[in-house]
This record gives sequence, C-alpha cells and structure tokens, in this order.
Amino acid sequence: MLNLETSSVHTANPLADSGNPLVESNDPFGASRLPLYNNATFEYASSDMLAKVSKNMAFGYVYTRSSNPTVHAYEDRIRGMSGAMGVIATTSGMSAIVLAALSLLKSGDRLVSTGKVFGHTLGFFAQTLAGFGIEAVLIDIEDENALKSALSDSRVKMLFFETLNNPWLQIVDLRKVCSLAHEYGVPVVADCTLTPFAFFNAKKFGIDVEIISSTKIISGGSGGLGGLVLDYGTFDWSKHSNLKDTFKKSGKWAFLYKARKEILVYLGLIAAPYNAHMHISGLETLTLRANKACQNALAIAEFLESRSIPTNYVALRSSPYFALCQEQLNGQGGCILTFKLGSKERAYAFMDALQIIKIATNIYDTKTLIISPSDVIYPNTPIAEQEALGITADMLRLSVGIENVEDLIADIKVALQKADSV
Repeated sequence: MLNLETSSVHTANPLADSGNPLVESNDPFGASRLPLYNNATFEYASSDMLAKVSKNMAFGYVYTRSSNPTVHAYEDRIRGMSGAMGVIATTSGMSAIVLAALSLLKSGDRLVSTGKVFGHTLGFFAQTLAGFGIEAVLIDIEDENALKSALSDSRVKMLFFETLNNPWLQIVDLRKVCSLAHEYGVPVVADCTLTPFAFFNAKKFGIDVEIISSTKIISGGSGGLGGLVLDYGTFDWSKHSNLKDTFKKSGKWAFLYKARKEILVYLGLIAAPYNAHMHISGLETLTLRANKACQNALAIAEFLESRSIPTNYVALRSSPYFALCQEQLNGQGGCILTFKLGSKERAYAFMDALQIIKIATNIYDTKTLIISPSDVIYPNTPIAEQEALGITADMLRLSVGIENVEDLIADIKVALQKADSV
C-alpha cells in the first residue's frame, strides 16, 4: 500500500501486489487531472447496452443519482488512501450519517450513542429517527458499565460516536470501546471528521464504518459540501439481523450494497460531481494542511493557557486526553480548540475585535474561524440543557487554519485587550 502523501495525489491500486501500484488512467486524451462529468445522464448506441448496464450486466453509467464517473473516481481515491473495502460519497456529512443509520436500523431498533455529539447529529438521532420508531439510547460512552448495559439489549444494532467530539474535544479509548461493541455483536460507526487520514487510522482501532464530513479538510477550504461512508470490511454482516438477507446475495458487501443500491439511490444522497471534483483536488494537499493546522492549533492553545485562559485542546499536556491523543492520534490534536472568557459579553467583544480570524462556522478550513457554540451549534437548545452538556455562553470554538501562527496570535492579543475593556 502506498504511503498517504502519495495516495492522496495518485489513485492507489488495491491489487497492487499483482502489478502497478497505481490505477491507470483511461482518459482518451491523457488528461493529467480527472475531467469533471457534470451531467445527469449518459447515452448509449444501442438499447441492449443500456439495458445491460441498468441490470449490472455490463459496466457503465446511466444516471448520476445512481453513479457518476467523477464521483466514482473520487471514491476510488479515498479507498486507496484509507485502505477501506468500499467507499460511498454523499452530498454532505449529515447525509453520510443518514445513509449509515438507515442502512443498519429499522423501526423497533435502537442505536447507542452519547448526547455529546454534533448538534445536528443529535437532533437526527433524537427527533428524526424517533419518528421512524428508532430509539437513540444516549449514555456516557466512557462509563464502561453504562456501555455494557446499553449494548446488551438485543434491539441495539449500531454504536455511534465521534473520535474527537465537537466542541467538547473528548477522546474515547477506541480499542476498549470497539472491542466491547464487537463482543455484543454491534457494529461500530464513528464520525472521524476531526481526525483525518493524515494522522488517524480508523481500521487499526476497530472502527467498522467510518463517517467523514468531507466538507471540512478534504474539500481544501470550503470547496463544496460532501460526506463519505467507508466500510473497512471488518464486521461480519451475516450476524446483523437487518442485513442477513442482503448478505445471502452480496456477502461481505452487504452493508455497502444496501447503502448504495437502496438508501443512496432512493433518497438521492449521492455526492454532486462538481463537489467530488473539488474534493479530489483538496485531497492532494490534505496532509500538508492537516499538519499545519495542528501545529498552529497547539501553538495557540499553549499561548492561551500561558495567559491563564481556560483552554481545551487534547494535545496540551494538561488535557486529560493527552495520553490517548499520543496513542490514537499520533500526537496530533486536530484543528479545534475551545476556551472560555468568563462572560458572553467578553466573548462577543473578543470575536468582534478580530481582524484576521473570521467569524464563521466551519472546521478544517484554510482560514482560521471562530464561533460561539452556544449560539451557533445549539441555537434552539434551552440554556439549561446546554449547560448540562457542558456548553456555556462564554465558550468560544476556534478552528485553526494554515496562516502564519505569529499573525494569528497577534490578532488574538489585540482582541483580548478589547475583551478586557468590557
């Protein structure tokens, strides 16, 4: 398998042991960059050939809602980078979560998760899935007894968590949690958006299905919405009651078959070709940008901590997750840190005084961005519920970009002076 920096630029061949380590280009004009097939339909010279392609008796494309050459090439690039058995590109990170959940769950089932996941994910679990008769059992995943109790319920068909949750920045012991889930025959689905390929290997730690919002670091800096679902081929889908019938006809591909041939097509969740094309370009600098963002974030976190400002960043030695950060994330803390300025008024004065850092909601952008999680991520959640989740009005979330860190710290220093005058 090629090293990550190479496979992010060239599409790796999963059958490399038998020949060329790269997938050879079949572009008729020898284009060095994949063309954009930004069209909805594909024509054929004969009705018989269209019928064969439609019935999966011949290779080809019929309609972009089902498949598209640009999207297919993007999925292949991700598969080569990650080592996943199969990859599905979707319209957004949220649609990737929807795709995975509806491929595994039906009415009467339960999923186990935690209240400390991204706000829209929590809303989908607690509200939307509830409308389909699917119950989200929310626990403290770090509590082993609570996790065992939840997983022991035969109605549980999926465990979901974030490898680095937003905005709490907590890390679970992946080997322990995944091993426990597998003991109870429950597949592990994890959102790894904050822990990209540059420093995290999901399969190594027991994650069966990886979810990524490619809108973030993969896009190259707000280069269009997208999501990814990766199946590592580690879970025996014959043992999942909702996929037993699918397994009989598609074997180890049961989850991917159900997700692609049913949920993806029927709900129209496939990634837009234009966005897939943008994301292929973003992949080429992913490692460089991830490393730079992590270096900058650590420097800023250390600066804030030196000013006695309560700061949360998992690569700080003061973090309770420092050891797990070293073990699971190769010592990289990601692009996000949070800090508290004592009051909402001071927090807002600080944000409004910033010049280089922009007030906007995204993460792993090339630019450094800042928001108030209380007002932006949880705008419809009562304050009492926010506080129970550990979200406070004075908390700020900083997503650190790839600018010169000295310029960023200088911007923060001026803004802190403005906040001190409130």
